[in-house]
Amino acid sequence: MALFLARLWEAGGRLCPTASAPFEDVDPAMWAATEIDCIYGLGIAAGTGSVSFGPDDPVTRAQMAVFLARLWQT
Repeated sequence: MALFLARLWEAGGRLCPTASAPFEDVDPAMWAATEIDCIYGLGIAAGTGSVSFGPDDPVTRAQMAVFLARLWQT
């Protein structure tokens, strides 16, 4: 989900924010860490808690619809 949304953002010729997200369950070496930082920095996803993202959690259709709406409005 994070990879999809970040690439969709960048496909519009825009750059992702460079700030790191505060999630303890996202290892900086994780394959999608940069994209998670991107969607967090854009305000598209806030995680499942103040310091957790839940990178292995499934995303529901309703959640994806909210993420896409936030991306569209950004």
